Amino acid sequence: MDGLLYDIIYIITNIFNTYITYRFMGIFFSKEDINKKIELISYSLYFAFGTAIYLCIGIPLINMMYNIIVLFFISFNYKSRMKTRLVSIAIVYIIMACIETVLVLLTDYFHKSILDKNEYSSIVGMVSIKIVSYAVVSILSRSKNLKSGEKISSSYWLCIILIPLSSIYIMLTIFSGSDFIPTRVVISITLLLLINFAIFYLYETLNAFLTERMQQSVIKEQNKSYSKQFAMMEEYLKATNELRHDLKNHLTSMSLLIQNGNTQEVLTHISDMIGVCTNQKEYSRSGNVVLDSILNFKLQKAASENIKISLNIHVPPQMDIPSFDMTIILGNLLDNALEALAMVDRTNRYLDIWAKYDRGRFILKLSNSFEGPILGNTSGLLTTKDEKLIHGIGLNNVRSTIQKYDGTIEIKYSDNVFSVSLLIYVD
Repeated sequence: MDGLLYDIIYIITNIFNTYITYRFMGIFFSKEDINKKIELISYSLYFAFGTAIYLCIGIPLINMMYNIIVLFFISFNYKSRMKTRLVSIAIVYIIMACIETVLVLLTDYFHKSILDKNEYSSIVGMVSIKIVSYAVVSILSRSKNLKSGEKISSSYWLCIILIPLSSIYIMLTIFSGSDFIPTRVVISITLLLLINFAIFYLYETLNAFLTERMQQSVIKEQNKSYSKQFAMMEEYLKATNELRHDLKNHLTSMSLLIQNGNTQEVLTHISDMIGVCTNQKEYSRSGNVVLDSILNFKLQKAASENIKISLNIHVPPQMDIPSFDMTIILGNLLDNALEALAMVDRTNRYLDIWAKYDRGRFILKLSNSFEGPILGNTSGLLTTKDEKLIHGIGLNNVRSTIQKYDGTIEIKYSDNVFSVSLLIYVD
């Protein structure tokens, strides 16, 4: 009966193990543009054949070779370069093998040869392997969020330690007696695994929901801000265009006033016209209304903050980039630059902007002086602000928008100079 009980528990835990493998794959591979049906079938076959090989053959070497080969083929569900694929599979298997080896040794089992039939029969050890593996994959999954500046709460770390240890202790209590009933053991082990799964799954789902809700809230506020900016820019352009349109009428009026000797009224009229023309300085005059409007609006603030501005803009009046996307890209980058410059000594503030359109490519580079620490690296830059989750969203929005055009972004910083370069392919 003990052998049958062990086999039943193994089948149950292998279902759990298949899900753990799926989670490991999610850490190393992107799950965008995958066929969910084929993915489900591949993991189902992985479980079915793996279980059959273990129960019928039970030789560790064969099990190891099966897992490595099948994991490699499963990885083709996801897009990746071959080198990355091989390294990722190796890491996944090494992590899982290390966990299994440690816990097998802790349960007093020393197997002499991987060619002999497996005689390991510790139910506690087998279930502990799955529980610890799930805890490890949960930690690794959350560690990806550390790159974006997300702070993992102490309650999560407490759960990640307390729940597996409590589960293992409960199992030891169940098997401490000699009068346990196999049916109750199977039910208890199954419920124990489900509890571990449910707690971590619900925690991560809730956290993902709250994070997404926070991002949507920030994006909504950004869009409101950009809408106000566009309204102000449109009002300014409208006033300027009206002045240009009525220039002939203005000149006619002033000519009549001069003929009638009303010099003071002429001077007042000229002063009003100058006020309209110089109310806002035009830094960018490329002819591209969207780009010029964003730059001129943002750089008004820069000029008032004693920032030296250098512009080199060569773009056509029309580019196949929607104003919404251009506002997200240029607006966020300029906001970040101006916020960084606000912390720089007023005598050393400068902002260089270079933009060019060449053979279907829009190239943009912003450079600004900065002071203070930069957290993270160029691929996972972190904000220096206290609310990292909120303020890191701007740059993520820029990256997401650039990806729509199969573009690239590069971030560099050295010698108190921070620069962002991007390339967008425009039809």
